[in-house]
Amino acid sequence: TEKEWFLGIIDAIYFFYGGHGEEDKTSPHHKLSCGYAIKDLNGDGTEELILLDGNYNVFAVFTEVDGAAVLLDSYNDLKKAFIDADGLIHVSERIIPGYKDRTKNDFEGFVYEIQNGELSAKVAIGIKYDANGDQETIYKIVDGASVAVDQAEWDALYAMYIVDLGSATFAEYTKKSATLVLVTV
Repeated sequence: TEKEWFLGIIDAIYFFYGGHGEEDKTSPHHKLSCGYAIKDLNGDGTEELILLDGNYNVFAVFTEVDGAAVLLDSYNDLKKAFIDADGLIHVSERIIPGYKDRTKNDFEGFVYEIQNGELSAKVAIGIKYDANGDQETIYKIVDGASVAVDQAEWDALYAMYIVDLGSATFAEYTKKSATLVLVTV
């Protein structure tokens, strides 16, 4: 379990940091902006550990169950998250079949709340595109299965998922809304 956690977190950090590109592979400057925040996201009396960078990109969220650490999820360049003022975790996941050949990538969006040491989806939606980038299917996810929805229902679910980000990035929204105190390491 610890090995899986480690690999997921390393994957997230590698893709978020600019230091992994050709422009700056060896500079230690990016290490200074890595840190964490501790906050009870769901108000149950158990504090969560949120790993982030100095821009507030979320790498991973841990909680505690029966005195043991539990990784709720980790995030990377294809699966990004932001945390809102209510402690809900909004996740955007790009699904990439034929990645190089497509003008748009399929998308799934989730809004999770933490319940009993696990993530529980409040909203789960998706959209699929054909090879030309035209919308093919919109759906919601119920018990792990895709269920087609009409545009009005999808729009309402999407509004719950995306909240009002305005022009903010996920990281900017987390910084502004989640009231996390970043501790750098």
